[in-house]
Amino acid sequence: MKTHHSPMPSGSSGIVSTLPVARPVAGLAGFEHKFATVDGLRLHYVTGGNPQGDVVVLLAGFPESWFAWRKVMGLLAKTYRVVAPDLPGQGDSDRPMDGYDTQTLASHVHGLLQQLGITRYCLAAHDIGA
Repeated sequence: MKTHHSPMPSGSSGIVSTLPVARPVAGLAGFEHKFATVDGLRLHYVTGGNPQGDVVVLLAGFPESWFAWRKVMGLLAKTYRVVAPDLPGQGDSDRPMDGYDTQTLASHVHGLLQQLGITRYCLAAHDIGA
């Protein structure tokens, strides 16, 4: 997993990155901020909950982030392993110049879940996340 991604030089096309944030999730005991690089993009996600439980993936709409799900994450965590990624362009994930179509976003989510070893999950999403 790559934790640092430098911004593109001024005037270049491509990805504009933010620096990684390593911190516990305030108000959500047992949840962590993490990063993974998928298809050259640094994706931020928050994960926690029951490590033995089924996986629930939460995708937020535009212009939101994982934070849109914060009020239900703690409730889900008692039974489920929760993964709430920031899609490209959201929250602390990279902001590419293009690639916001449904197929490309789905490919990024699939790649993230593959890296996490997740092959079976329930999906909750709204807006562009759906």
